[in-house]
Amino acid sequence: PTTTMADDDLDEELLAEFGLGDDEAEKVRETYSRLFGGGAPRGDGKRALDAATTASALTATRGLNRDVQEQILESARADIVVGADRCANMSCVKAGEKTCARCKAVRYCSKDCQRADWKRHKTSCAAIDGSTEATGRRAGAPAFQTAQLSPQAMLDNFMAAETGGWYGGVSRERVYERLVVSFCLRVADEYTFAGNIVGVNRASRESENLDDPATTTVMEEFRKYVKRGKTKGYLPKDWSADDDVKVCEFGARRTGVCTHWEKEDVVKKYGYASSEHIVLRRLAESFLGPIGRWL
Repeated sequence: PTTTMADDDLDEELLAEFGLGDDEAEKVRETYSRLFGGGAPRGDGKRALDAATTASALTATRGLNRDVQEQILESARADIVVGADRCANMSCVKAGEKTCARCKAVRYCSKDCQRADWKRHKTSCAAIDGSTEATGRRAGAPAFQTAQLSPQAMLDNFMAAETGGWYGGVSRERVYERLVVSFCLRVADEYTFAGNIVGVNRASRESENLDDPATTTVMEEFRKYVKRGKTKGYLPKDWSADDDVKVCEFGARRTGVCTHWEKEDVVKKYGYASSEHIVLRRLAESFLGPIGRWL
């Protein structure tokens, strides 16, 4: 069978090799169209179809929400368009013959392409080599930091929020931070997607003193949030009463539970490649259920 694709069509003969049923094949066609739009690069038909099939399967798993679906599809598209040997500049289709001197993880065909791609690459580049120049973070933080997430890695990070993966191998303070930021991001999502005014949004409307989070109703909501996660078994197995106190102390900081966190803020701090925003949103969903449900 051919391993090339027409500019605007998915290779049906190649699709048949997967032995999919009609419904599954149709999902792959739809996913392929969303991934590649005007067609995949010639000569990459097998990899393009693999990416479309993988992305289609993953987006159908567990009813992933639209935000997560789009990120998996974006990752799949990047995986096929960039590839291991292609120039990492997304608008270039040439072979990448020189590696980034800093991280050694991506390749470019020229210095011009490297400069053009720096805005996109700098966060993951800093995360890979452990420096703080681009991100302002200490080496090794946060968890789940990778240069280019495959669709499967994206799903693994998504699923980590409902297993021990979200707290495994990280410091206790990092666990506290994830609980606080996931709470704050859910507050923003409740307003954005469901119109619910909760957390800092409600406290602000009622003119509470946000400079002292410990005295606000937001802190009480956060305590309930942590308790909900504890009741459902999502907190570390050795979680103690001392942790209950310390996580609230962490949340009572001026950059704690009364902080406005949007998805863009999470991406800016941790880097898109970390998929931290996915982990945090899934963590909150594990605690509370889908958006529209609150404490």
